[in-house]
Amino acid sequence: MNKSYHTPGVIAMHPPACLCIKKICCTIHDMKYFLQKIFPVLLVLLLAAAGCMPLQNEKTVYSAPSPKVADSPLLVQVTEVTAVPVPGNTSVPVNTPTPAETAVPTDTPVPGWFPEDIPQTGEMRLVVYIGSQSVCAYEEQNGSWQLVRIMACSTGREDGTPAGSFRISDTYVYHSLYGAKGQYCSRFRGHYLFHSVPIDENARKITQGRGRMKLEEYEKLGTAASDGCVRLCCGDAKWIFDHCGKGTAVIVNRETGPEPPALPALIPGAPYETEPGYGWDPTDPDPENPYLEVYGAYE
Repeated sequence: MNKSYHTPGVIAMHPPACLCIKKICCTIHDMKYFLQKIFPVLLVLLLAAAGCMPLQNEKTVYSAPSPKVADSPLLVQVTEVTAVPVPGNTSVPVNTPTPAETAVPTDTPVPGWFPEDIPQTGEMRLVVYIGSQSVCAYEEQNGSWQLVRIMACSTGREDGTPAGSFRISDTYVYHSLYGAKGQYCSRFRGHYLFHSVPIDENARKITQGRGRMKLEEYEKLGTAASDGCVRLCCGDAKWIFDHCGKGTAVIVNRETGPEPPALPALIPGAPYETEPGYGWDPTDPDPENPYLEVYGAYE
């Protein structure tokens, strides 16, 4: 019979049961030691590995990243940006159009009616273009011809003005014509002259011829209407008289030259008309000419 070992007041146990209880107690003791000593350390290590808290007794140090750290794909290198002050009232820039390229100037072709010979110093030339009923004055400037004036004219009816090269031989302030008088006359061949629009033949003196121009003949300037002379308005006849003296070359051709500018228009009635069919030439420089207040001096 097995003996029972027990202390008074203590329940007697079978030896195997005592061993089991002892193991359980040891296990409980080990778990208590684990929870008190080891588990906190493991917990700290796990939290540190996860980045949730620093390791115990570890000093946190912040330092500038080394150049090599910037190469890490997990980090972004930050470049220092300097703030630039924005000026006040900054206008919005406007797109400026790119200027077009300036064309290189080319020599202007010389028209066919332009004189081709080389002029002498100070030389003047008058060219009568029957085709356009115009007279052009060319002047030598820097060794070449320059067109300085274009004048409307009336040459002879039915090619009554001879073509060719001539020179001015005589000039007259007031001269007799066929059935009329003329102001500022310049002879270039025989009885062929440059002169003003015909004046009443009864005006024997220039003072009597003031305001006695034949109005209908003024209206014909720009068409062939003379007996052979070259008619001009009074202002243009005076310009030739003043600028083209004796010896000036005159060339008459049947070609068409530059178109002349329009002449001042006649105004009907007094004081511009002195009597029916007669009146003032709008370009006459006479100080008594009433057209001076309308058109001014003819240039």
